[in-house]
Amino acid sequence: MLKSRYVWILAALAITGLGAYGWWQSRTEPNIVVPETIEIPSVSVSELVRSLTNGDQVIVFDVRSKNDYFVSHIPNAVSMPPYELALNKRSVEFLEGWRIVLYCHEDACDAADTISRDLRLDGHEDVALLAGGFSAYAEADLATASQAKLIQDDLIEVLTTLEVEHVSQTMFADSSSEYLIIDARTPFEFVTGFIEGSINVPLYALQQALDDEIIPSAIKILVYDRAGSRSEIMTSALKEAGYSAVSLEGGINAWIELGNEASLPAADGSDLSVLMPLLER
Repeated sequence: MLKSRYVWILAALAITGLGAYGWWQSRTEPNIVVPETIEIPSVSVSELVRSLTNGDQVIVFDVRSKNDYFVSHIPNAVSMPPYELALNKRSVEFLEGWRIVLYCHEDACDAADTISRDLRLDGHEDVALLAGGFSAYAEADLATASQAKLIQDDLIEVLTTLEVEHVSQTMFADSSSEYLIIDARTPFEFVTGFIEGSINVPLYALQQALDDEIIPSAIKILVYDRAGSRSEIMTSALKEAGYSAVSLEGGINAWIELGNEASLPAADGSDLSVLMPLLER
């Protein structure tokens, strides 16, 4: 009987202790409520590009899988799938006051919801989602590659209409020998297939190419890229530098659709003599 009474007393003390601990926790810890869903504000591709080119405090997190990131991503984006956020918590703490832009394949994804919630709970209030995701960025014909450098001052011009002279695919077929042909894409795009006879001068390396006098000025220049945006920027810049330059309408995509076959680099790299010095910088 006495033993039973001690058991009841110990049980009562345990329950009382748990209740007191719970009360103390409620007084000393903030009452954080995690909503089931969080509406993440979105930013457009043009807004993101403008922030990057203006040098704003913004960092881009690619929340897709490592495999997707390896294949292609926005230059200078940080691979940050949900499981890595906890591992990099100390590093992310240094981004206090920065805007963090997340992107998925398309508009939204569970990974972005998870990371946005975790970042907000850690005190990062300025978190946004790239509208349209990586697909929207790629469709804007901007540089994408695992090692591509971020196009700087002229990148925003992709989003505006430039006054440049265009050459149709038909006209180019009849007069290709009259031009020095420049491929304005990244080296990683160039080696997957290019128009025969062209040299690779990536848009981000144009100023260096001009400084090194790689581009001759005595011949008319035709510039192409994947679909036409970057070539317009380079054509405009070349004209401002005193060159005679035109942009190929529709880029290499339209050229291939007409039945033309893209060339590939020689096995010994002999046709990349212009490309390699730029890569080493």
